[in-house]
Amino acid sequence: AFCAESMYCSPEHGGSNASKAALAYLVRHLVQQRFHLLDVQIANPHTERFGVIEISGTEYLNRLEKAVQSPAHWGELRPDWG
Repeated sequence: AFCAESMYCSPEHGGSNASKAALAYLVRHLVQQRFHLLDVQIANPHTERFGVIEISGTEYLNRLEKAVQSPAHWGELRPDWG
């Protein structure tokens, strides 16, 4: 399981939309490492563009239980998409 905490910075305050690239890379990496759960806390139009879905509390607990019982390997982060 990976629980993400996002910090928001609006463009008028210097935001660069870099979080979109970071989220896309994170999702790709977690899929490659066979993580079972990425908790983004709140579904919104931004996160839904990347496949976020809302699930029930019961489903969340079931997925979390599976995740914590599985070995987790962070793996090597590569700066390229290759």
